[in-house]
Amino acid sequence: MKKEELYYAFQNALLFNITYHTRLIYADVLDGNKLVIWVHLDKEPNENEKDVYYSVSAELTGSFVELNDSLSEVHFSTGNFNEEDLNGKLLLFARCDYLDLDGNLK
Repeated sequence: MKKEELYYAFQNALLFNITYHTRLIYADVLDGNKLVIWVHLDKEPNENEKDVYYSVSAELTGSFVELNDSLSEVHFSTGNFNEEDLNGKLLLFARCDYLDLDGNLK
């Protein structure tokens, strides 16, 4: 599986599936068969929000025979994140947090 193919599949799976409180999404494939997705949000996700990202994970593991669905993980976090955590990972979504709703600097 090529990184470009995985990125393209993620973009398709995430289309219309990024919830309102999501700030950042990144992913990695560990040991060649374990998909791990990290979702950073403004607040703790409810069950409906979690289900959206579990569905994204299922769509990805169903698209690549190399990925084992039973090993896949989705991690949710809130608060500040460490930019070093992104090293080597596939950054899929990052929300602009420094502008207000009118496009002015906060």
